[in-house]
Amino acid sequence: ANGRAGGHAALTFDDGLVDNLEALVPLLAEEDAPATVFVVSGWLGKPYPWGDWARIVTEEELRELAANGIEIGAHSRNHDDLSTFAYEQARADLEECKRDLEEMVGPVETAAYPFGRANDETIRACRDAGFRGACRISGEGSWSDPHNLPRQDMLNHSSALGLRLKRDDLYEPLMRFPPARAARKASRALKGLAQ
Repeated sequence: ANGRAGGHAALTFDDGLVDNLEALVPLLAEEDAPATVFVVSGWLGKPYPWGDWARIVTEEELRELAANGIEIGAHSRNHDDLSTFAYEQARADLEECKRDLEEMVGPVETAAYPFGRANDETIRACRDAGFRGACRISGEGSWSDPHNLPRQDMLNHSSALGLRLKRDDLYEPLMRFPPARAARKASRALKGLAQ
């Protein structure tokens, strides 16, 4: 907000997986680093829909995450693509998620759009639902609008070089060049062969 974020990173994690409490909290404490976990309020205590290897935190575990200094953000009620919703439906979903989470952990001021997808109506709905800011994904969005903030994905196959390029807003522009995309594809293929 004050324009002094260049060269910094904000750690964010989506959905509210229980490993955020079991593994992330100790790592962050060791590094004295803050983070935000964007939680799908309708999934609390349920198996993770995209992998039986995990589940979503319970209400008690969500409170414990917050008590350990993790900022809790909203990620919708059921992880629906809010960009496909009419304004009123998107706003209602975001307001309900915010209310659900605030009943458990207190103020919830930030959101992340499911799948990183948002259009003008989604962004307006988020603003009108009372959030101070919201995040997109994969470099989409703009630093000039706090309800359309870009994020960069860091996945298991991401490299330190990729992290530095993403931190400095160089990754997405670089990936527009065919040689860079070919190099990334070759690198991922080699990593796949090595596993």
